[in-house]
Amino acid sequence: LDVESPDIPDVTLIDLPGIARIAVGQQPKDIGAQTKALIKKYIQKDETIILVVVPCNQDIATVEALKLAQEADPTGTRTLGVLTKPDLIDPGTEATILDIMDNRKYPLKKGYTIIKCRGQKDIDDDVPLSEATDNEEKFFKFHEYFEELFREKKTGTRTLAGKLTTELVEQIKKSVPLLKKDINEKLAQADRELRLMGTGVPQDPMDRMRFLVDLLNEFTGDLGKLANGDNSRTNMTRKEQDELKLISKVREAHEQFETEIQGLLPDKDMLDDIKELIETNRGNELPGFLSYPVCQALIREQVDKFKEPANDCLQRVNQEVESVASQLITDRLQAYPPLEREIKRRIDELRQAQEKTAREVIEQQFEMESLVFTQDKIFKKAFEEVEKEDTHAKRKKDGFQFVDERSDQEKEAERMLQNLKAYINVSVTRLADTVPMAISLHLLTKFAQEVKTQMSMMIGQAGKTLELLQEDADIVDKRRALEEKRDRLHKAYQKLVKFN
Repeated sequence: LDVESPDIPDVTLIDLPGIARIAVGQQPKDIGAQTKALIKKYIQKDETIILVVVPCNQDIATVEALKLAQEADPTGTRTLGVLTKPDLIDPGTEATILDIMDNRKYPLKKGYTIIKCRGQKDIDDDVPLSEATDNEEKFFKFHEYFEELFREKKTGTRTLAGKLTTELVEQIKKSVPLLKKDINEKLAQADRELRLMGTGVPQDPMDRMRFLVDLLNEFTGDLGKLANGDNSRTNMTRKEQDELKLISKVREAHEQFETEIQGLLPDKDMLDDIKELIETNRGNELPGFLSYPVCQALIREQVDKFKEPANDCLQRVNQEVESVASQLITDRLQAYPPLEREIKRRIDELRQAQEKTAREVIEQQFEMESLVFTQDKIFKKAFEEVEKEDTHAKRKKDGFQFVDERSDQEKEAERMLQNLKAYINVSVTRLADTVPMAISLHLLTKFAQEVKTQMSMMIGQAGKTLELLQEDADIVDKRRALEEKRDRLHKAYQKLVKFN
């Protein structure tokens, strides 16, 4: 209910229900808990003033509202006590009321005000509020016990209204910094949404064409920056930056790939299988001569294990590129649904084509790895490092004095394992770089280049593309609503500045 008058205080009054104890009629059984929850919802807000209303003919010690107010406002900076029905107190209890009013009993930091509202007879007789307020003033002014309270300005509805207005102003002053911050955040959000919507499509044909060119160039520019690891815009929120951090997400995928293939390196658990493979495939080799076919088979089997992590890495990067490109399309083109759908379709096709090419390149890399080749110097260095590690491990286990009790088969298997580990270390080093490089080349660099070319072709086909440049009616309405909201927020902020 809005009440407008030059003669009333500027406050918002929320009349909360009393705390129900017994469900009446069709009320729910938990009506007490519901009313308490409703009361707490409002009185817990820091910007509110709590009025605890207590009838004078009720023992204040039993008033649960005071307890709720103390829980919501333990410092007492927002709580005012209001005593009502002073005409109904029992004779002889006036001293108790005076003790409460003077804050000697159940003190409140903001103190108490005592008022006398219209009785039922006054309401039935249509006594005007102004007359009732005058009668209230006379009641306290000439009361045997309460005249002192009248002189101390602790009585009457007018006093309470003035006190409330003063307290509310002080409370608002404390809230001004938070209100300013809240308004600034809402302004920034409105500006971001308006920026994403754009200013609308121009009607003039030349302006419309320039608008399209700028729109598509900005989009391709953003995508190119993201593919190179730059922010697409400098005025993005932290959340927007995190959503569009393509390179960091791609790096995570590459690092995970390396971690996975490092975890698949051959170890001593393979010795029994190696021994069995050597015995099964032994030809005319003399004892001590390593079988190259066996070594080659072991290497190819080990390299094959790296294919799954490589494909997982490709798939993960592909998903990240799809997600970021989709987000960018939405951010830049959501106001123009036909154009947005067409560009999304074309970009999905380009991305899928580059993903397919990257997969073919990776398959070719694994075909090359199956050739089992590396430069002699590189392999010798890798083998020496494996030998050094194995020797260090044996010394750590047995000390510098140890007896070699291994059989010839065990020695041959361990030498084969050393060769396998040395070569696989070289292979892992190669793949840890070449697989991510192939993925980045096609799903980032070439993808961004192809998108730029595709957008240039769309600009070249201006007639067809301009037909797609149709703004959604809902966007027009939303832009207008946001502009009005932004204007209101600016005015509110200016008022807060003046108020402060």
